[in-house]
Amino acid sequence: MLKSKKIVSMLLAMVMVLSIGCLSASAEEIEDLAIENAINFVDTTFSDFADPESYKEDLIATNADELKKFIQDKRKIMNLKQELSGRKIVLQSREILDTKVTKLDDSYEVLLNINYIYIDGDLKSSLNAGYKIILGKDDLNEFKVIAAMSNDLSSGSLINATIAQSAADLNLEFQLNTQTKASYDYNTVEENIKNYFKDVQKENDGLIAEATEDNKSVQSFHTFTSSERAGMRTYQDNWWNGFNPAYANFTDWGRGLH
Repeated sequence: MLKSKKIVSMLLAMVMVLSIGCLSASAEEIEDLAIENAINFVDTTFSDFADPESYKEDLIATNADELKKFIQDKRKIMNLKQELSGRKIVLQSREILDTKVTKLDDSYEVLLNINYIYIDGDLKSSLNAGYKIILGKDDLNEFKVIAAMSNDLSSGSLINATIAQSAADLNLEFQLNTQTKASYDYNTVEENIKNYFKDVQKENDGLIAEATEDNKSVQSFHTFTSSERAGMRTYQDNWWNGFNPAYANFTDWGRGLH
């Protein structure tokens, strides 16, 4: 009798261990699926390099209106900058550098860091972009994107603060909370960008006129190559309204201690 009880106890213990193992495997599979859905969303719908024809609204939660508007604004601002600069951005390759998933109360937070190699006009460029994406399950138990933010080119143009933020620091509050307003106004951003390119054109016209006036000067001077000019113009266009996070920000230095 005692031997039978021991056998039963051992069997119960084995069942419990197997059950825990199954639960762990299931949780890991769900997290992998969340990452897979997040990457698919970025590649097809959210990144600066997503083909408009690949847009997949079925990846987005039906009530994620602020996210849908933000995606539209990202696309409009990218098209505007390419139109005004006369340079088309063409993706060459992308590499996922790292991923991280965190289980929240009733959703999952996925952080992605992706490196893009692309052609900007005639210049080869690269971008390390961070993404924060919140996914939840719908009535059919399928993952849908609830909110998303990035520090990529278009997001930085719309929300300047994202430029210096890591993926983990990106703020999704205006998409998650209906009481919170977006921290940007598209019309204002568009007007600022148009004014910037007008100023650039005036500056270029002035430099051409000045060079024409002074063309009789015998003083030697250095002229930049077309590649150098393209590189400087690209850098200026991307960071005119913020700081390149690759370098330190010394804005408040020299103002004394606060």
